[in-house]
Amino acid sequence: MPEEEKNYKEKQREKMDSYVVGEKDTLGYTIAEVHIKAKDYIVYEIETNILSKSLKVMLCPEVEGNPEFRNRYNEIIDKLTIIKGLLHKVIDAALIKSQIASILSMALNGDPEKANKNFDALIKKINDEYRRRFKKKLCYLITTCSITALLILFSIFTYYCNSFPNKITILIFIVTSGAIGGFVSVSGGLRKNIFEEEIKTYLYVIYGFERIFISIVSAVIVYFAIKSNLIFGITEELENSTLVYIVFGVVAGFSETFVPSLLEKLERKNE
Repeated sequence: MPEEEKNYKEKQREKMDSYVVGEKDTLGYTIAEVHIKAKDYIVYEIETNILSKSLKVMLCPEVEGNPEFRNRYNEIIDKLTIIKGLLHKVIDAALIKSQIASILSMALNGDPEKANKNFDALIKKINDEYRRRFKKKLCYLITTCSITALLILFSIFTYYCNSFPNKITILIFIVTSGAIGGFVSVSGGLRKNIFEEEIKTYLYVIYGFERIFISIVSAVIVYFAIKSNLIFGITEELENSTLVYIVFGVVAGFSETFVPSLLEKLERKNE
């Protein structure tokens, strides 16, 4: 073996030995976690915001040129690429990465056929769970949207028909504004919400009703607090105070912390 090649392999082996959390890999990425550190390869994770590029494989220089070992890796590389591209669909990415590392180790240790079957099963599991979560998100969103739309239509009917006294009409507008704020909040936070696999789909319909109900109650509380001169007393002096009530109703419905913070301030004021 030429001296240069020997030195190169020794350096690569020393580099592999240095693959620990917090150190840099050969490409300069910081190692976030080492999943498997075997004699001939390392499966590790780097610090990056791109999930599909976070899992890496480092092959030992002695086996990197070995056709048999290389073929094992090539046989599963397509499925590995597919499943890494699906990581954005999962809730617990750390768990899936550990499973990918185990399957990858199975392939590199001599059973790529079984590894591919396991990859297929994992891909199917990820896609099935994602579809179920999407269905739950849709139920949650449709519930909040339907309630809000009905209230908007009712408010429009009330406005044009003048079928209720002015105070009742304003209260209807406040209820609707709270629902609008709640719906906007739900829509904006839909990606961040975790829709758990164990919870039945119909329960998210109930959660949708609950979220809009809380938004409506928050808007009504703020309305009566303003009318009682507890907060924003200047509102009563404005030319069109109804619009201000509606704006505050939307804000109260949107923010889950607005009313609790308001009540805490009133409590401290009373004390």
